[in-house]
Amino acid sequence: MVNVYSGEKREILRLEIEDNHEFNINPPSAYVNNTGDTLLYFTTDGLNFDTDHYRADAYCYNLTKKQMVWKNKEFRTDMGASAFDPPPFVIENDRLIITTRKAISCLDKNTGAIIWQRANLGLADRPPLYWEGKLYIRSGDPCILMCLDAQTGMQIWENTVIDPIPAPEGRMAIYKDKLYFAVWGANATHHLGCVDINTGKELWRDRGPWGNICFDVLIDQKTGYLYCYTGWGTMCVDLNKTPKK
Repeated sequence: MVNVYSGEKREILRLEIEDNHEFNINPPSAYVNNTGDTLLYFTTDGLNFDTDHYRADAYCYNLTKKQMVWKNKEFRTDMGASAFDPPPFVIENDRLIITTRKAISCLDKNTGAIIWQRANLGLADRPPLYWEGKLYIRSGDPCILMCLDAQTGMQIWENTVIDPIPAPEGRMAIYKDKLYFAVWGANATHHLGCVDINTGKELWRDRGPWGNICFDVLIDQKTGYLYCYTGWGTMCVDLNKTPKK
């Protein structure tokens, strides 16, 4: 824990290596419960270099009481681990969404029990987008853009035609029933892509005036301004006044 005003640092939790797995503690997300305690949700990921076996574990730590609430080590399989796992996040009905290198999972945030899980996806460094009860996820191996019901994990649609090789980090954004994201294509071409959020159908893709749109996409819901990175600078697009035909 770091005091942003004084720079003072304080260790709040230490985990020890298990089963000869070298591991990372990934960045946490923080929530305050109904009794005023601050809860940290986070994952660890590790590799046993002797057996080439990956693992990922999930934790809930009560920062106020300084005690572990629960641990879930059901991620021990070769679904894999990554040093870039995005922080878990809480949605309705006490659900906790966790992304690891090869899987996206939904846990009970109070107990850590797995509610549903989808494995065999290449998700490292590609955070899912939660929007109105649905999860939009991108996999680089295989190349899939997918929409899931966040409560059940049921697939609503998937798009394998757009060849959506995710850009690094690759945060997506939604505005007026359209999903926007950066796409890496063949020969190092980079596009801004757009699909219908109800069907996954590609509506258009564009390389922009400098032929290079990559990394994250952000949208201001009040103005309809889309911000993206062109490789040399930041570009702003007014989605209301300059619609793509």
